[in-house]
Amino acid sequence: MKHRIYYILSLCVALGATIITLALNRERPFEVRAEKLAASLFSGNERHVLRSTFPHELKLNEMTESDARQFYRSMISPALKSYDVTSIDVELANSFQAMVTVNAIHETGKEVPFSFVISDRSGQESFLFCSLIKQIWMVDYFARNDVPATHSYASTAFYAGCLKDRYMLEQYGLKGWVTGIPSSELVPIDRFLEVHRARAAEGTLHAEAASEEPSGAPIY
Repeated sequence: MKHRIYYILSLCVALGATIITLALNRERPFEVRAEKLAASLFSGNERHVLRSTFPHELKLNEMTESDARQFYRSMISPALKSYDVTSIDVELANSFQAMVTVNAIHETGKEVPFSFVISDRSGQESFLFCSLIKQIWMVDYFARNDVPATHSYASTAFYAGCLKDRYMLEQYGLKGWVTGIPSSELVPIDRFLEVHRARAAEGTLHAEAASEEPSGAPIY
């Protein structure tokens, strides 16, 4: 009987803490919460990061919570923690979405930008968790190579990174990437590689200049 009482009390305390956290979250302006999530990504705050994933994205990938945790611990957190953050800029697109840019120092000494969208989902800041690995591939590629920031070179980074990491991605349950939230579809890894191999090859054939304007085509 005593153990049951302790269990009920522990459950009440945990529930109360969750309610308080959600209440405090709603009181903070969205841009403040978006900036805090960005900081958590680079400081290794696993609890905050995993709480901020879109369930729909994990569902499409058929990733379990354990898969997501291991993916984060093995591939995302070590890469992001290797950067020294210099500033975080938040630009509100509307009342529920913000474009966040994290400026950080790469191991080569170059300052590089990470950019991603953070959404406000009923008081919980959220983002496309699985897409972080694509940002990591792209930023690292541009930091190590003296090339213009064009779609075709981004595709080169995506293609090379995905080929290198594919085995590990699949070990953690990742099947592809979603194109957006909430109405989205999954782009499988094979299709992702096909698209970016073609874009990278097209860019090489046309010898893109540094002043090339973005094509407007989606970068999955």
